[in-house]
Amino acid sequence: MRAFLSCHIPEEIIAYIKTRVPLLPTKSRFIIPKQHDLTMKFLGNVPDAIVPQLLERLSLIHLTPFKAQLTAASKNQD
Repeated sequence: MRAFLSCHIPEEIIAYIKTRVPLLPTKSRFIIPKQHDLTMKFLGNVPDAIVPQLLERLSLIHLTPFKAQLTAASKNQD
C-alpha cells in the first residue's frame, strides 16, 4: 500500500486558493485534487501486514495546530 502523512486543508482555504488560480502565469498549472490535503511525507510502499502497527504508532503522536503560508517560489531555487 502506498502511504502518505498528510494534513487536511479546510474548504474555505481551498475556495480562496481557487480564486487565486487565474492570477498564475499562463504557463502555470495548478490542480486541486478531490482530496483536499497537503502531503507532508510520502512513506512509500508499506506492506499491508504492518499497516495496523503503523496506524497504532501514528495514533500516539499529538500535534498542535500550525499556520502555513503560500508564497511565491524563489527564482534562485534549483
